[in-house]
Amino acid sequence: MKSPMSEQQQGKKESTYDKLHDRYQDMSGPHRAGIKYERLAALVFKSLEAKGAVIHDLKLTGDSEVKSQIDVVVENPPGSQKRVLIECKDFDISGENVDISIVRCFWAVVDDLKPTAAMIITCNDFTAPAKQYAAHKNIKLGTLRQIKDSDLEDLITRIDINFIFETIPEASIGLLFPNEEIIREFQQCTKENGIQDISLSDSEVYFDGPDGEIKSVNEFVNTKVDAYRQENPTHEYGSIPVNLSGYHIRVKDVAKFPINAARITFMRHIYSTKLESYSERIAEMILHMFENEGKDIIIFGDDLERFEIDPVTHEVGLNPNAVEIPGWDRSIVKGTTLAWTKLTGETLLKIIYAKDQSTNEYAITGLIFPFPPKAQWLVKDGRRYEWSLQPKDLQRVLSGESVDTPSERGDDIDEDVSNPQKMADYLEKLAVDLSQPIHDLILWILNERGGKMEPDRLRWFTGRDYDFLNPILEELAKEGRIEISQDSVSLIH
Repeated sequence: MKSPMSEQQQGKKESTYDKLHDRYQDMSGPHRAGIKYERLAALVFKSLEAKGAVIHDLKLTGDSEVKSQIDVVVENPPGSQKRVLIECKDFDISGENVDISIVRCFWAVVDDLKPTAAMIITCNDFTAPAKQYAAHKNIKLGTLRQIKDSDLEDLITRIDINFIFETIPEASIGLLFPNEEIIREFQQCTKENGIQDISLSDSEVYFDGPDGEIKSVNEFVNTKVDAYRQENPTHEYGSIPVNLSGYHIRVKDVAKFPINAARITFMRHIYSTKLESYSERIAEMILHMFENEGKDIIIFGDDLERFEIDPVTHEVGLNPNAVEIPGWDRSIVKGTTLAWTKLTGETLLKIIYAKDQSTNEYAITGLIFPFPPKAQWLVKDGRRYEWSLQPKDLQRVLSGESVDTPSERGDDIDEDVSNPQKMADYLEKLAVDLSQPIHDLILWILNERGGKMEPDRLRWFTGRDYDFLNPILEELAKEGRIEISQDSVSLIH
């Protein structure tokens, strides 16, 4: 039902619900009082009735053949005659309750249109006669109001977690053969059989002991590391020399080679931090229907921004920016900022899609970070940047704070990351690259950084100490894949 010109336009006090509406929805031009509360109600009922059609400010003709204006109409299925008519009353400024006169007027419309159901929604309450009359006429009553702190007393909105995180120890093995000729023959054999890392569980490379004992290299390394850790539980890394006199190393069932000794190096990563986790969803409103005592429904900010109202048809539809990305958590909305997250292995991926207030255009940022101390990456404006994230900063990022572009110029990327889905595809691909075996990861990092890096930066990017990294670099150098100098590690193409 139409209302006079808004009090805001007359220079008077603005309703709480006008302000709430404007945080999540755009509406330009002159408007009547109460219309923004009606639009909020339409958005709320669309979030509760996603399959049905929800239309704001619709004119319908009933038995009298006279058109009646309805604040919100819900049709399920869309286009059917199964309709719910909703009358909305924003009495925030006056503080008044809905009285019987309003219910009587609405009943006249209901009687003419004969909907499936009808209800009146307000931000305050109803007088006793209004409640009695509505019950007699089978009109449902409810309140849709701004949420209060007391409404959230029984809800968990914050969790403090003190945790210790330890990665699975990563180990590398260096082999000592009797002479250079055997080294070349072993390397050629593994290459011909498609074996890049002999320590992987499926590499099919074994140690044959003098007493006939056979163990895969993977099992052999894990057994030695476990034994060392039991004897030295406080050591974060270790170097284990192993005498292999009388042993042979066998590649599948193709060939075997004599071996003298091996050195196993491993690194444990242990982190301790406190994470204060707050709900990323902002509770804005609460819906209470009088016939469902105790079953209040919390309405969140993303419920209000996930949808928009078509300016021509007035139908509520999905906001095109609030897309769902398969395999990712549902988008979280904070004002004009949307965020998606995905945890893959030990790597967290995050997309932030935010409106630039100066240009009114959306800009997209991608974040990818394995757990520190490994290097993190920031993808923005068609470039990929190095990004240093310490454990203490984890809470800041998870809470959805905006991320500044590093001062250094990033590397150009070829992929199109112009929308959330394309950014998700790129981040998932990057996460796969970062989760490679350590040998392949070193080569990938060098290739991505122009083929050459300082040793300190390579150590930071891999998250490994020198005691763990140096034997692997030496292996790659012997294989002719990298060149090591005092100042740099270079990729040999």
